[in-house]
Amino acid sequence: MKILVTGAAGFIGSQTTRRLLAAGHEVIGLDNLNDYYDVMGSTGQALLENSDFVFLLMQKPESLSSLKKHERLVLSPYEFDLLRSVHRGDGYSELMFLAPTGRGIGRLVVPRDTQLHYTTNADELAKIEKLKKEGLTVEEAIRRIVEDERAAAEKKGLKNVA
Repeated sequence: MKILVTGAAGFIGSQTTRRLLAAGHEVIGLDNLNDYYDVMGSTGQALLENSDFVFLLMQKPESLSSLKKHERLVLSPYEFDLLRSVHRGDGYSELMFLAPTGRGIGRLVVPRDTQLHYTTNADELAKIEKLKKEGLTVEEAIRRIVEDERAAAEKKGLKNVA
């Protein structure tokens, strides 16, 4: 069975991961890359170095410098430049993947209504709360926001928005 373990470098996550692997499961571990070194030490390093697939989201410049300086992520200069290019925008987030067959950049695209369901943006949350106070459910409020954004985009001559 394939199992995702979040916080895989932490105390509970690492123990869970070990037991699942020992039981023959395929484990996908998710955590901060530095935690594999800082929290788990050599065990974390071994887990990371023996992973078939590594997915990296956008990194802060200081995190990249630290990873490179401490050789926690061994990449060619080109690959570090590629990782530096990873970014996110409205409706998408890019990631760099390291796989046995190659390395590259992928783009994760999320529909606008899903973004609004999970938003932490204060302005978006305020819009949702305002509509809820008007008697709409969360789903109705989100649908209204998406419709309003779509209508505004169409007025500007934009198509295929949201």
